[in-house]
Amino acid sequence: MPDLNSVAEYLETLAPAGALETYSEAQSHFGLPPFSKDYRWKDSPLYWLFRRIDEQDVTARRPLRTSSIVQKVGKKKTIPNDGYFQFLCRHLDEPMPRGIVEKRKIHTAELRRLRECYGFKEPTAA
Repeated sequence: MPDLNSVAEYLETLAPAGALETYSEAQSHFGLPPFSKDYRWKDSPLYWLFRRIDEQDVTARRPLRTSSIVQKVGKKKTIPNDGYFQFLCRHLDEPMPRGIVEKRKIHTAELRRLRECYGFKEPTAA
């Protein structure tokens, strides 16, 4: 069973690499069961651990480490779920974004802040 420190460390390894992982990949990383009709995101221990990590980040005035975790639609990794945006917008004192374009804009800005905070370096051409 993952704990707060192991999940925080996992998220912190994603940011400097510029990596995005899906909620399902995070589940698998920690040996948790795959999502199903009977086992949803809110049933996962990661749901509550991500929320605590988000609260730590807000208190410390850091970008949200959970920004590196996104949904997968088809074969494409997209943006985090609505709970991420509700939490982030509440703490930024901004309205909930309407539609995918606004969500992408907010997520991209938070990812940029996260990657800067954790030392992401753009790959250079050889």
